[in-house]
Amino acid sequence: MKLFLVKTSLLIFFILVFLGALELHSRKNDVSYLKDKKDYFENNKNEIECLVLGPSHILRAINLDLFNYNTLSLAISGSASNVDCHLFDAVKDKINPKFVIINLSEWYIERYRSDEWMRFHKLHYYFDVRYDRFKLKDLFFINYPIKEYLFSTKQKDRDNPRMKKHFLELDYDKEKIKKNFTKKVARKLKNIHPQKEYKENVALLYDVVRECKERKIKVIFISPPKYYLYNEAVLSKPTNRRTNFLAPIVDNKTVYFLDYKSFNETNPHYFTDPHHLNPEGSILFTEELNRRLPSIVNY
Repeated sequence: MKLFLVKTSLLIFFILVFLGALELHSRKNDVSYLKDKKDYFENNKNEIECLVLGPSHILRAINLDLFNYNTLSLAISGSASNVDCHLFDAVKDKINPKFVIINLSEWYIERYRSDEWMRFHKLHYYFDVRYDRFKLKDLFFINYPIKEYLFSTKQKDRDNPRMKKHFLELDYDKEKIKKNFTKKVARKLKNIHPQKEYKENVALLYDVVRECKERKIKVIFISPPKYYLYNEAVLSKPTNRRTNFLAPIVDNKTVYFLDYKSFNETNPHYFTDPHHLNPEGSILFTEELNRRLPSIVNY
């Protein structure tokens, strides 16, 4: 019995040593794009002029290399309104931007992500985002499956912003695009309904607006460019909900809404799919923002 306990103790000890070494190795060799965002945040806190929040639509729409403002982009593929608000709360006391850009596509206010989604993307680790329920695994960088960390020094990006090539694969042919995407897009948008968390998202966004007003930070809600098929498929209900959300806060002095959904909407060469700009499209859109924003930011 004593020998069994000794062997078991040694086994547990070696497992803990192994996991500890793997944890340290994984943190040291973390090369995910969220790590890049964190490093930029830590190294440029005092120079940040703009904070960008939202999903892949705004992430791919703004070319930061050409954007005229020193920008911290916390846009994450697959993000949601509640995630944006949590990220804002996590960094608001550490930066003092002139303005905040928040994605506001028609359906975005309804979109909600769970604590588990934020855990999976390690937002607590990178930006100290707080969840309603703390779990022991929140203390660690590695999680299941550990083979991802064991056999590769490069951690997989859960939200890799690599562009898909849908329109390119269709030779940018409008008829091919229409045939392949109209039904899919329409079906997807018809399945978007306001979730029970809709009211929570609205309250969180209003809190962000109030906080920004108190700090004299301008808030610019933007609906990024979409291909015309996507715009035609959007139902009126999410658009009306967005209008109702914006009505009490937009004053065009401290809070703005810029609707660019129709920007170059008929030219497929500027899109990777119906709702994402490609690099060429993002260059044109960024140039448009560079022309438009000075009159807002310096107002």
